[in-house]
Amino acid sequence: MVLISERVSSPTERSAGEHVVAVIVADANLRVRAVHAGDGLAERIGWDPRALCERSLAGPHVRTAWPELVPACIAALAGDREAFERTVGTRRHRVEVDPVHDRGGDVAKVVITVIERPAVRAADLAGAAPFPAGLPRRAPMPVDDGTSLFWRGFAQAPTAMAIVDPVAGRFVRVNDALCALTGHAREVLLAGTIDDVSHPDDRGVVRTLRRGPDGVPVAGHRYTKRYVRPDGGTVLVDVHLIPVCPAGSTPTCLAHVVPVRAANPTTEAEDHDALWLGRLRDALDEDRLVLYSQPIIDLVTGRTVQNELLLRMLDRDGRVVSPGMFLPAAERSGLISEVDRWVIRQAVAAAAEGTAVQFNVSARSLSDPSVMAQLEDSVAAAGVDPELLVVEVTETAMTDSLGAAREFARRVTKVGCPIALDDFGTGFGGLTYLQHLQVQHLKIDMEFVQETTRSPRGEQMVRAIVGLAKEFGLTTTAEGVEEPETGVRLAELGVDRAQGYRYGRPQPVA
Repeated sequence: MVLISERVSSPTERSAGEHVVAVIVADANLRVRAVHAGDGLAERIGWDPRALCERSLAGPHVRTAWPELVPACIAALAGDREAFERTVGTRRHRVEVDPVHDRGGDVAKVVITVIERPAVRAADLAGAAPFPAGLPRRAPMPVDDGTSLFWRGFAQAPTAMAIVDPVAGRFVRVNDALCALTGHAREVLLAGTIDDVSHPDDRGVVRTLRRGPDGVPVAGHRYTKRYVRPDGGTVLVDVHLIPVCPAGSTPTCLAHVVPVRAANPTTEAEDHDALWLGRLRDALDEDRLVLYSQPIIDLVTGRTVQNELLLRMLDRDGRVVSPGMFLPAAERSGLISEVDRWVIRQAVAAAAEGTAVQFNVSARSLSDPSVMAQLEDSVAAAGVDPELLVVEVTETAMTDSLGAAREFARRVTKVGCPIALDDFGTGFGGLTYLQHLQVQHLKIDMEFVQETTRSPRGEQMVRAIVGLAKEFGLTTTAEGVEEPETGVRLAELGVDRAQGYRYGRPQPVA
């Protein structure tokens, strides 16, 4: 509170007739932490910030009284100093919103200073300029009088920008840079919607943007998409959405910003990766990753002895996205390590409830110390029986670096978790891995499993793997079992366990 006492220990005189009537401190979540003000504040400024202590400025009361305040605070959280004016009756106020940085240089809070200015004349109010054409009257956008700094900057900005209607998805206003980026004339953009110039797979994003508890879109929302140019080419862009809050419960306009760095299309593969990485980052931020579970049964007793955890992603409409759509891009980029750490936390939580689970760790994470540290810390913190957690790694993942794989296996074994070698039989160094790695389970690749009852070669392969496993004292699990006769034959060949649609389809983990 030193900051408050320094700023307003007494009414601060500005220019003639100006003085500070209130100082409000809000944290990075826009929650009011302190208010310094005199008596009669509500009558002077039109609302009472003292009633919002420990509550959010983003609520409907503030948006109704001072709709400019939340956008100004959002800009201040990004490091900009903002100011605007409001008139209540005959009282005129200048509102200054300043960022306050912590020792690390990040914005930790904002300080809102309300300065009362000399009384405004009725003639000044009567001569106010009209609201911009095409925009809802109640939205607090700057007046487009041709000289406004906002509109001049908007029109001349080298970055592509637009004002859009988040409900209908229509362009309300676009600048020259957006026209150049998309290749479409201004008249074409303003006559249609964002979907009209978007790739078919990337449509509808604006209307499904993330909203807060009060229904207002979250500031700084970002996604990656493709615009389709008139020549049929696509342009990959990053889009940032900034809500402009009107006096009602939901915003009617958004500033739609497209960085110019995307003006030159990249290759199709790079486009695909960038799109899915953006969606995966959003899913991580918004807690839209989910786990499914598939049982692994003992072929002798028929009991479920393990549950493999399988990763899925939900899109903003709640639809399930297959891991084959986003995991390859995550593995190529390195984001897979963050995904693996998330899976480890969920797996440990399941084991803490007594459920025996198996989970996959990607090839890239074998050499990432943060992934192994996550396993060690999570198991120790939860106090779970590590035998309930089987760490699954594919055989082909070992080919990149035997040294990294060996160190990873050593640390997993030290924690006490068993290791399963997945897709066994598809690589060329199986014996090498068994010689150097402390593995407890072999998972037979589904290609060999499904050929067991179809060809002598398939049966011979399974028989060879079972014999090898017995020599090393390992447990075998057959993957992808779909037919009853396949399960019977696998049991006859000595396979210990099986999983597949024959025994249970993947189901969402509660």
